[in-house]
Amino acid sequence: PILVKTVEDSILDLVSGEYIFSSLARFQNAAAVTNCCFLCTRCPDGRRDFNDEHVIPNWVLSEFDLHSERIGLPNDTLMTYGQYVVRACVACNSALADLLESKVSPVLRAPSFAPDEGESRTLFFWLCSLFVKTHIKSSRLRLHRDHRQPPKTIGETFDYSRIHHPFCLLRAMMLDIPIEDAAFGSILVYEAHDDGFDYQDSWAGNVVAVRFHRTFILCVLDDCGAVATKLGPWSRQVVNGPITFLQGRELVSRAVSLNLSLRKRPAFQTIVDHGSPSLVVELPEQIDFDLELEQQLRGEHLWNALPKRARELPATLEELGKHGSRENAIKSGTWTLFEDIVDEPDTEKS
Repeated sequence: PILVKTVEDSILDLVSGEYIFSSLARFQNAAAVTNCCFLCTRCPDGRRDFNDEHVIPNWVLSEFDLHSERIGLPNDTLMTYGQYVVRACVACNSALADLLESKVSPVLRAPSFAPDEGESRTLFFWLCSLFVKTHIKSSRLRLHRDHRQPPKTIGETFDYSRIHHPFCLLRAMMLDIPIEDAAFGSILVYEAHDDGFDYQDSWAGNVVAVRFHRTFILCVLDDCGAVATKLGPWSRQVVNGPITFLQGRELVSRAVSLNLSLRKRPAFQTIVDHGSPSLVVELPEQIDFDLELEQQLRGEHLWNALPKRARELPATLEELGKHGSRENAIKSGTWTLFEDIVDEPDTEKS
């Protein structure tokens, strides 16, 4: 390869024409353009064919008969899963299917979920792909459904730096660029109480969670394993069986708040040494959480993450006595679904 740095600080291979590294500026510009490939950031120029890639992979939609079901979007509109797509060039889309989808599906469909190290890495990249597709799709949607309002997009409210790192990991995997072992994030796996599919994430917290049949997978994309050192021991103490839908929401909130409360964060970069690129990370000397901030963030995130029906359940006498309302109890950060069992409404379709 012949690698050069562009004016926007991307790294371009002059031989293949591939962007080995897309800078934040290039990534953000490409994400805002509806017809650009979400993987290589190229836009149609007559030299590449393009097609649609389902945000939730087509094989998952078929597995759970979801094509005609609807997903709630950040602008409070609904869209069928079958229409929930992003643009990709055919070459990238085919590579994604070969490198990820064909390898992840047998792991998730196995009678018992027990991935080896290599399969866990593939699963991590797959979760990165879901995260990147979800937020690139969202970034291109109108912020306001009322077309009398200015045509502002959801992407104009994003901090694209939070999405850029998962994109760089995914891109490095596809180009077979070495990735330092420490750059991989936390993955925690739980047994789910109910069968089915569910996807949730937090772009600010770089957290993704997927329930596939009775396996609930929680992943932090940019913490280098820090969140697992805190959330893993805690959940081993309190999780005594399959987790419910609402308990999954709480686990996501805890992962988000822990990740956002790291006092010092890992620093990632793509470097070129003797003509060979690699993705490396500089780790802080120690893992240190601001636990007061973590509790505050956890309460706020959990309140927003819980479905409306769950928030409107009558407050218990203890909640009223200590906090005055269920909302204040949840937002306090001390409320949990793992100690005091509450009756859960049918929330998945609320």
